[in-house]
Amino acid sequence: MLIAGEASGDTLAAELVRELRGALISAGDRPTAECQPLRAALAPRFFGAGGPRMAAEGVELAVDLTAHAVVGLIEVLRNLGTFRRLLHRLADLAMERQPDLIVCVD
Repeated sequence: MLIAGEASGDTLAAELVRELRGALISAGDRPTAECQPLRAALAPRFFGAGGPRMAAEGVELAVDLTAHAVVGLIEVLRNLGTFRRLLHRLADLAMERQPDLIVCVD
């Protein structure tokens, strides 16, 4: 599960997904001494909250957080109810999907 709250985090998380996916898929191609080695499509699945760059890398977005990015204390306070609802939605998603790892970016 990845969570990126604004545009630069969206970019960094998208790069992370691209690199992880490549590394994990290539790791499965190593030869083994097994008589019957397991061969299966075990590509990682990514989901969470972010923006268009993460979506372009195949991350299943529950929320586009880049649409909710704000700057300054007053803006945060004005949107506190929205942020609270989003937090609860992401917490519920994490409880439902039980990710192996949660990465918060930026």
